Amino acid sequence: MIFIARGIQTIVLSPGLRLIAVALLAYAVPTLLEFAASRALNPWIAVILPGDVVGCACLAFLFGKLRIGMALYLFLTAVEGFLFVIHVIPVGVLLWFTDLVPTVVLSGVLLRSPVRNTSRISVS
Repeated sequence: MIFIARGIQTIVLSPGLRLIAVALLAYAVPTLLEFAASRALNPWIAVILPGDVVGCACLAFLFGKLRIGMALYLFLTAVEGFLFVIHVIPVGVLLWFTDLVPTVVLSGVLLRSPVRNTSRISVS
């Protein structure tokens, strides 16, 4: 988690590189970890509960949006849990969507954040 937070906190200024870094750090890495864990653990533990943690934690702690990060995590976890319980979406498909919303929100916040120097962005 610290690696991801530091990676997002020191992203190079190029908007394209910011989006790539957010996609990798907040979506691809957590999704691959959840995919690996889903083969051995209960879907609630492997996919639904940790699903949005990285993106929502980055919103809460890196950008100082604690209420938004917590509310988004609780809302998305409830929706994902509900979809899982009523069997609308199989776990294998739900797995690819769990990190998507926080990643999109995080990308928007990151792209709108002010630039403090010419080489790096500071999101503190």
